[in-house]
Amino acid sequence: MNYALETVKIIFYLALVLGIIYLLANLLKNRFTGQTDGRYIHVLERVYLGPKTGLTLIKVEDRVLLLGISESRVEVIDSWSKTEFSEIKTSLERGFKDYLQDLIKGSRRDQHD
Repeated sequence: MNYALETVKIIFYLALVLGIIYLLANLLKNRFTGQTDGRYIHVLERVYLGPKTGLTLIKVEDRVLLLGISESRVEVIDSWSKTEFSEIKTSLERGFKDYLQDLIKGSRRDQHD
């Protein structure tokens, strides 16, 4: 019996089975999570806050929308242009604390004007 040939066969079939499992997992993940992007709408991020409630960040053409989603309704919480969103994202990468302080300073300036 040729052990080398049998070992190569086992490795080949193992790789084949793992490849099929990987493809099926990706197919089922997209189908059950509904995370498929359309031509004009792209889901950037989804955060679940509780059962049947969450926040979803989507991009629609040149706008980014933050949606609040519950069992009974969908509501736009805020929206930004792509450039505004890029600036916010850059600020958040510095740190949330710094971003929050900038927001507070900006709202204080608005109150004084």
